[in-house]
Amino acid sequence: MAEPSTETTVTERKVGEAATQQAPPPAVVADDNARKILALAVIVQFLVVVGYIVYRAQAGAASNAEMIILGAENVFVTTVLNYYFGSSSGSTAKSVFMGGKG
Repeated sequence: MAEPSTETTVTERKVGEAATQQAPPPAVVADDNARKILALAVIVQFLVVVGYIVYRAQAGAASNAEMIILGAENVFVTTVLNYYFGSSSGSTAKSVFMGGKG
């Protein structure tokens, strides 16, 4: 049985185990600005919604729709806080450390 082979775009022929190996995945940037901006936007949005509901509650009771939206906002903020202070923060720090070491 012939060994597997692959030809690359550089016209380089790889034979045997080198032909079946996959390229390493691209480096993961664990501390990018997009995540920070989205987290900040979620927290600001939560504060705006809570402020609006408190302002409206002075005129009367909050409606069911407002309470549902407040519950969803609470879940969003909880998810952001769990990402930054929960187990994901340790995983992110480990990824940065291991990426910088290799």
